[in-house]
Amino acid sequence: MPFTPFHCGPGLAIKSIFPKWFSLIIFTGVQILIDIESLYNLINQTRPVHGFFHSYIGATLVALVGGGIAYFIFRPVFRLWNIIHRRGVRSRLHVNPLISLKSAMFSALIAAYTHVFLDSIMHSDVKPFYPMTDANFMHNVLGDLLLYLLCVVLGIIGLVFWGTYFMSEHD
Repeated sequence: MPFTPFHCGPGLAIKSIFPKWFSLIIFTGVQILIDIESLYNLINQTRPVHGFFHSYIGATLVALVGGGIAYFIFRPVFRLWNIIHRRGVRSRLHVNPLISLKSAMFSALIAAYTHVFLDSIMHSDVKPFYPMTDANFMHNVLGDLLLYLLCVVLGIIGLVFWGTYFMSEHD
């Protein structure tokens, strides 16, 4: 996956299933945090491009740190958003500032595990079960084009269902 945009397709689908308990912002943030490793390695021409943080253990650490930080940062930021933009609970732009730690961690962990899963399929240098094994059993299970298409379709489905939920909540 070329960085994060395609990873957001499954995130949108998950958001449509758990609209009140899943934070798309935290999900996307953890996706970006994990890919910072790849960006750093690409810039420095380091191999493998996908290192420790693209394993389930490494991604779990990123999720725990990222989800925890997001929990403490986003609550006041969301409150400030509502104050600055005068967004009441009935407004379509109102953001619920009371994200729970459980929701933050759920969102972060889902981000981490879907990231490793998708990158395991696409990239041969991902070692999802490191340090237990260097093997990547998922590589090329789906072709790249099919994987991109799956992510896009999940994103479209997620947008439709989440949008339907969102519109019905504020009518």
